Amino acid sequence: MDEPSERLAIAEAPKLVIYGHAAFDVSVVSGKTIRTLGGAAYYAAVGAAKVIRRVGVVTVIGADFPVEELRLLEIDLLGVAAREGSSAVFYQEYDSEGTVRRFESHLNVCEDLSPQLIPTSYLEAQIFFVATAPPGQQASVLDGLKRACFRGLVAIDTALPYIAEFQGLLRHFAGQIRIALVNGEEYRALDWVPPDTVTLVVKHGPRGANLRLAGVWVEVPAPRVETVRNTTGAGDILAGAFLAGVASGDDPRTALVKGVDLATKSVAGFGVERLRAT
Repeated sequence: MDEPSERLAIAEAPKLVIYGHAAFDVSVVSGKTIRTLGGAAYYAAVGAAKVIRRVGVVTVIGADFPVEELRLLEIDLLGVAAREGSSAVFYQEYDSEGTVRRFESHLNVCEDLSPQLIPTSYLEAQIFFVATAPPGQQASVLDGLKRACFRGLVAIDTALPYIAEFQGLLRHFAGQIRIALVNGEEYRALDWVPPDTVTLVVKHGPRGANLRLAGVWVEVPAPRVETVRNTTGAGDILAGAFLAGVASGDDPRTALVKGVDLATKSVAGFGVERLRAT
């Protein structure tokens, strides 16, 4: 069952490749349960597709995932594999302050995500983004890129429950990982911060983000939002748009301004409703 693996809207190899999960998000906010498309790779692809067209995604989806929603992004689908069974599901329960108080993940068919799914043409990308995923899956693809002698920039993101293992990945793959993205809480939890040779993005939600480039910190504030409905995926959208900007030739600060702007727009609606409307 591999029909989604096709090339759409791209005549050349992608400039940015996003590796991770396309899934369903189940968010509980103020007692209301909302089910939307999600997964870190999907959200990052939505953000990236707003910046450039040459985006590729490597993921595994189940028979229940609406492939047409991926096609609407006009990205390269050569790395998308379909399997019988259920797509990954991520469950987040938020408190009144918008903080996740309960999180569950069920990878289902996305347990099959592996470096073997990466099309050869994707190894010509300028940036390969390892989106938030269990550290074992991230380590596997980093090893695969190393064996394949990938020459582009490798970027990586994480989530707070994985921070200890993520720190180990940063150390083990030092020299290979060139861009690391974390949120403020994850950054404070790090016992070891990558050297200045690594571009570091620290996401601060409604306060925007900070960028460390060659040892110098730059602040990018976020536009004001009157009503925040759901923050799920905003950090991934920021990451995708930022990396797409860098891949298209923007300087890092300009790219981060785009990422912060798109992430801010996304929190005004569930899933990616707001972005699709702009």
